[in-house]
Amino acid sequence: DPTDPAGPTDPTTPTDPADPADPTDPAKPEQQGKPSGQTESPQTGDSSNMALWISLMMVSCGGLLGMLFYKRKKTAAGK
Repeated sequence: DPTDPAGPTDPTTPTDPADPADPTDPAKPEQQGKPSGQTESPQTGDSSNMALWISLMMVSCGGLLGMLFYKRKKTAAGK
């Protein structure tokens, strides 16, 4: 006990061992995290084709841009 004036301990020789009795290396986990072949995430139920929706969005944007350019051309020619 370092507070005991009758017998202070020497700070160079600690009473607690520096190494624990059963050390574990933090660099090496106990279990390897290898993923299994099948994931445990639930199915969402959404089986739609994303390419179809993306192409539909592009066609819609193209139509909007075409209408915008047509309107600009028509108003510029009318002046």
